[in-house]
Amino acid sequence: ALQDKTSGERFSGALRLESGTDPGYTYTYCPPKQDRVRWNRRSAHVRVISAGPLVGALQVEYDLNAGRGVNGAAGRITLQGTLELRADSPTVICTFSIDNEAQDHRLRFRLPMGLTGVGALAGTPFGEVRRAPVVCDPADFPRETPVATAPAHRFVGAAMESRGLALLAPGFFAYEWTTGGELLFTVLRAVGELSKPDLRTRPGHAGWPTPTPLAQGLGGTTFSLALCTVDEASLASGHTLPERWEDAFTSIESFWLRDFYAAGAPPALGISLEGKGLVFSALKPADETAGMVLRCYNPTDSAVEGAWRFDTAIRSAERVRADERSAMPVGLRRNGREVPFMAKAGEIVTIRIG
Repeated sequence: ALQDKTSGERFSGALRLESGTDPGYTYTYCPPKQDRVRWNRRSAHVRVISAGPLVGALQVEYDLNAGRGVNGAAGRITLQGTLELRADSPTVICTFSIDNEAQDHRLRFRLPMGLTGVGALAGTPFGEVRRAPVVCDPADFPRETPVATAPAHRFVGAAMESRGLALLAPGFFAYEWTTGGELLFTVLRAVGELSKPDLRTRPGHAGWPTPTPLAQGLGGTTFSLALCTVDEASLASGHTLPERWEDAFTSIESFWLRDFYAAGAPPALGISLEGKGLVFSALKPADETAGMVLRCYNPTDSAVEGAWRFDTAIRSAERVRADERSAMPVGLRRNGREVPFMAKAGEIVTIRIG
């Protein structure tokens, strides 16, 4: 159970691990006629590994039967996880190690939210998209039934007024948002064929028929995700979830530059992005010229006035396309320490500085 001590909202049954039959192939999931979803019915082993006050952490261990076993044995999943809450943080960091000894199954985490009539907001590489649950009659799609899952990048969440929950994860992942207000996060799909012709969701092959034994995902894997409560306003802000994702997965790292003191004081390299709602995307060397490229995007529905600010003066700034071409000079402010720009709704802004 996860409870927000500020709003009082409580989410019971979060992160229930469950396994369902997957008779499909590597492309899309195909639900069987009669699926038997399994989850852990026995008590999990839980122990406190940190009691605070700065960090509180629990370790959880349990197993469940799943799929089809190897060499006639029973299919089995073993999970060990750490749930960590840091002081003054709205995010629960979760790290899981899973040993998969089962084939032909789909493993997912379920998060009941109790939110109906709203869509789920999913992150994309340069913004976000809101999707409603997929509801369809297979009879209306004789060639291929639409899948209920969808892709997300970094986060997916839903909220209504003060009640809401978001799941954060590194990179891309697949999720499903149901009409009952439940979010399901796909941990793995264990399948053994590149393409199959006898699926209920599509007649004929989607690709070349060939075995894919490594796609069964047998053995151990470790992954991370995070949970945070949100409300309707913060979910619509455009920047709350990207900021919480950065706090969870891009922590500050320190490193030692041996004998750097011999070169004198290090140069100041302070760079900051100003503009409410703007999300940092990239800081990289320019592809074909000297200088650096700074990129951000505006996920909101209105234009935002932004600026890049520097601790030391720069010589020049140009606004370029994402491929760093079609350069247009940008006037500097604050004695060369600020580059102003306007980001339209949903616009990606790329600045090259010299």
